[in-house]
Amino acid sequence: MLKQDYLEKLVSTDNISIIPFDKHTKNDKYILYQENKPILFIKVYSESPLLREMIEKREKGALSFFNETELIPVPTLINSQQGFLITTYQGELQDVLVEECINDIASFHTAAVGFNNYPNYLKSKIFSNDRRVRGVPRLDKHAELLKDTVDTERLHSYINEVPPHAYEELPKILTHGDLHRGNIHRKESGDILFNDFERAYFDYPTWDLARALFDVSITNVKTVLDSYISQMENTALMQHATADELEKLIFGDCVYRIITDIISDRQSLDNPEILKIHTKRNLEFLERYIF
Repeated sequence: MLKQDYLEKLVSTDNISIIPFDKHTKNDKYILYQENKPILFIKVYSESPLLREMIEKREKGALSFFNETELIPVPTLINSQQGFLITTYQGELQDVLVEECINDIASFHTAAVGFNNYPNYLKSKIFSNDRRVRGVPRLDKHAELLKDTVDTERLHSYINEVPPHAYEELPKILTHGDLHRGNIHRKESGDILFNDFERAYFDYPTWDLARALFDVSITNVKTVLDSYISQMENTALMQHATADELEKLIFGDCVYRIITDIISDRQSLDNPEILKIHTKRNLEFLERYIF
């Protein structure tokens, strides 16, 4: 529920009402109406206080940056009230498949790798991604947990070909971090809009693409990847990497993500059905594109 004190403050003006968003999501969401017209979108962060603070700072920092630079189309951040994210209402939105907007993702990355004035706050710990550095240690630590799920020796072998330092020649950008159909939308105007920057990291574009590929039909991954790489050909992303090398690094980040996901899923006993779905997808991806 939206906190009562803040709710009362928001609706203290005449002709203001707040209606719960009717789409099931992790966080509670609401639409604020003024004179029966939708004006604002409100998200209430639901995580534990410590985690919420990190996520909130990351998302608000990312939105502020993208509002200022316009490197990617995002909602306008309106309010920095602690515990809430308030943005402009964007109208009725339709989810968009990654296959349908790979050109938009490539356009975003093209603009981002060409941007040379990233502020220092984006280089702080909040926006730091440690999944690569933690990849091998986590694999070793949880070997017993994973032994019946995935061939950890083959994962080790692949990671040795794409160690964390292999990415260091690539330019860093502020990534979206969680590119999938639930976070990419088409507005009524037809324009693409990107939402949900809770996992935005100052990292390499390969991290973004790796997440996006998991939202692509398993048989269509290579086609989408080839399209992306061809569009990045004359950008700073490929000044220090050939197309084949970039593909290898993107698939490397897929492996780093899979390691994180498999461990997280195996440790969580909340939803066995989700575990089954994720495991099937991850193993199929590994067999088809990695091993």
